[in-house]
Amino acid sequence: MEFEDQELAAWLEDTVRKIVEEKADGVAFVAQLQNGTICTSYFRAGPCRKVELASHIQIDAVLEAMRYKKEENGEDG
Repeated sequence: MEFEDQELAAWLEDTVRKIVEEKADGVAFVAQLQNGTICTSYFRAGPCRKVELASHIQIDAVLEAMRYKKEENGEDG
């Protein structure tokens, strides 16, 4: 298998290395495909862990939006 997208390949390599080195106990993989569909894949992630992992994605999105809004407005908080 050969990746044409070198940026994606580097990101995947770094991510898989971290998962293996840190001995991940549960993994969620979410990707939006070019045709617009969402691909999800899980390893050792039952319903409760899926909720926990999804909440981390939501928190990241909220924090990123808050930083963007702060930069856009030039506000301190």
